[in-house]
Amino acid sequence: MRTKHISLIFCGIQELFVLLAFVTFLVTMTGCNNNAGASTTNGTQSQQAYNITTNKSHLQKVLDEILQRPNVESGFVTGIPLAYQNNKNAPLIIASGKMSKESNAENLQQDAIFQVGSITKTFIGILSLKLAHEINPKTNQKYFGEKGLDSMVGDILGEQPSSQFWNKAWNRVTLRQLLNMTSGIPNYTEASQILMIMMNNPYDNFSINDGLSYVATESIQFNPGKGYYYSNTNYLIMGLVIAKVTDPENPYNLDSVQSQLKNKIFEKLQLNHTYFVENLPESSITRTWQQSLLMSGYLVADIPESLQTKYFYNGVDIKGYSLSLASTAGSIISNTSDVNKFIQAIFSQDSNFLTQDEKAELTNFVAMKDEGGYKAGEQIDALTTAVNKGFGLGYAASVIPTQDGTSEVIYFKPGGTTGFSSQWVYAKDKNISTVFTLNSVTNLRCNLQFEIINQAFNTAIDSCDMISD
Repeated sequence: MRTKHISLIFCGIQELFVLLAFVTFLVTMTGCNNNAGASTTNGTQSQQAYNITTNKSHLQKVLDEILQRPNVESGFVTGIPLAYQNNKNAPLIIASGKMSKESNAENLQQDAIFQVGSITKTFIGILSLKLAHEINPKTNQKYFGEKGLDSMVGDILGEQPSSQFWNKAWNRVTLRQLLNMTSGIPNYTEASQILMIMMNNPYDNFSINDGLSYVATESIQFNPGKGYYYSNTNYLIMGLVIAKVTDPENPYNLDSVQSQLKNKIFEKLQLNHTYFVENLPESSITRTWQQSLLMSGYLVADIPESLQTKYFYNGVDIKGYSLSLASTAGSIISNTSDVNKFIQAIFSQDSNFLTQDEKAELTNFVAMKDEGGYKAGEQIDALTTAVNKGFGLGYAASVIPTQDGTSEVIYFKPGGTTGFSSQWVYAKDKNISTVFTLNSVTNLRCNLQFEIINQAFNTAIDSCDMISD
């Protein structure tokens, strides 16, 4: 899940309205080369490494210092795990702080497992990309047909009529438009029902249809491909598409999505601490000895006493709550080492995890707003200072300033749940990556995130907009 401010309809009670806006803000899931990732500097692609020893010591000190700040402690951030890899050097795995805010909490483990939120979308985007290029052994045809990601939803799921769980306008959206947020489909996590779920029973197991039902009667925001709008609903529908083509006899069973992620990504890359969660996080960790590595995460909200429940109050630990509503839009749990390995596998020039055709398709981006002669939703020929942000297949790209006065292209994806604020970042020309999380949704999270990124990449990010999607 990612974090993003949204507008909500007035509910009648002022304090409920304010709270609803805040909580929906929390649960909103925070994502051919064509020169789309071209550097805006002199075009050289330096692969020289930074001083790796200095960086490890420096980054450890940065994290330790952050956690000592009173406002960070009061915001329930108890630990920050981080992975950092400089080109072909071995990755640095760093941990600072504690596993939870309990008085007897253990020191944070370097392989601590946390909710990655909308970083899930990068995994789903890559899985979709691979399926689009692969032959289904059961049919001897490509999984999505010859059009690949340009196939329409209706081509895969059938021309479904409007219903409690479906809007027939969704049939005419392409898979690519789902993945790059140009479908115009409304965002289900903006629904007021999310608040009631959190307040009353956050352990309930919900289906994708439950999520779709919140927006099935709403009009599409714009004609598909004619705008950009970040909607988690896109990735719920993509989950149904993947389930249908991989297990047509059980099109609403996400076990096939879990199996595809495991077979095509988790096992191939030896991501041994990464799990797709269909309901409760702890029970999804099949290597039971890893369950103690599950990191606590904390809701931070000024909740009126009249609305507090035993599940819903400032500082509640949400690590055990169901992730079923997040599903293919945000339910993966992992650790920093695994996510870093995944990011390096999909972007590093030396990696053969993706084919050349898949790599070429991966780095196509659409404009996220009207700028630089592009309309929102149009494919970008090149990222420049005139059009400096784009969204692709489950992740974003941005041109950001560096501390030496130049600029560089980064790929990134933030991810948030009700208790975690996570981020991965990859510097395209330097082949440097970092992954980290804060185990709280403190209102300081954005500033802390770009502070950490600036320290890791020698960048000069001074705005949350530069690293948000």
